[in-house]
Amino acid sequence: MRFQLVSRKAWLAGLAGLLLATIGCAANKPPPIGFVPPAASYRVAAGDTLQILVLPEPPVERTVVVRPDGNVSLDLIGDVPAEGRTPEAIAREIEKRISDYRRDPVANVTVAGTGSATATVIGEVNTPGRVPLASSTTIPDALAMAGGSTELGARSRIRLIRNVGGATQVHKVNLDRIRKGDNVSDLRVEPGDLIVVPGSAPVVVGYWIRRALFPLEQVLRVVLGPIAMAFAFTR
Repeated sequence: MRFQLVSRKAWLAGLAGLLLATIGCAANKPPPIGFVPPAASYRVAAGDTLQILVLPEPPVERTVVVRPDGNVSLDLIGDVPAEGRTPEAIAREIEKRISDYRRDPVANVTVAGTGSATATVIGEVNTPGRVPLASSTTIPDALAMAGGSTELGARSRIRLIRNVGGATQVHKVNLDRIRKGDNVSDLRVEPGDLIVVPGSAPVVVGYWIRRALFPLEQVLRVVLGPIAMAFAFTR
């Protein structure tokens, strides 16, 4: 009899723990349907102004402009490639190269101003953020500069959002067709454009599930938390 009681308690405790673990995935408020992460990193372009600080003392402080060849110059180490890289990547490059002259250097690179035309790529891409534009930049070019679409990206439902005279235009882009030679939806990217790569159907379903579970999270935690703890102590 006691064996059956203990087993029942253990079973209930395990069930409560499983439910808590399941709703734990919704610990943070889930994003709305169609949510795409914000631009995470800006990629430096020719004409941008960078502020560079290298510590420890005495500090090296420089304000430099990215040259047309894509480089900036810094004391001791000369030219450093900057175009197409994030400020973080540039800082790590500076630290690596200046370590021959300074012990345990720490570099910080910030963009003080942009002197180039850019567009923004967000959503299911590997490196969302701003990308520099040339006169011939197309949708595939911009996506390539953003690291390409992730496996969760819906490449047939890409959107290019453009502001024209205060009015918003939304253009549908099918990257899969473009790759097959159908260039009907392949547009030239203009300064200020926003390119959105939405999530595929499984991603959207996942968002729906998280939204459905989230309102129950606090209630289940309050109700099941003490139950799980009580059964754990009676085992």
